Amino acid sequence: MVYDSALFSKTIKLKRLIELEIPIRKAATVICISSSTLCRIENGQIPDLLTYAKLCKWLKKDMNVFIKNRK
Repeated sequence: MVYDSALFSKTIKLKRLIELEIPIRKAATVICISSSTLCRIENGQIPDLLTYAKLCKWLKKDMNVFIKNRK
């Protein structure tokens, strides 16, 4: 299995900037993570499992959406 960090980052940015139109600090507060962590993830860094779960919950997406089977 492969984690798709590009898709995850893009999905987060689109929700924050286009759908909600909120700054990174506001989004981070709502998600209960630091703004620096959210910034790093939006730039492609792989989050730890707890942060990943929080972000998936905020996105209203199943955690498996961003994990692909490698063929």
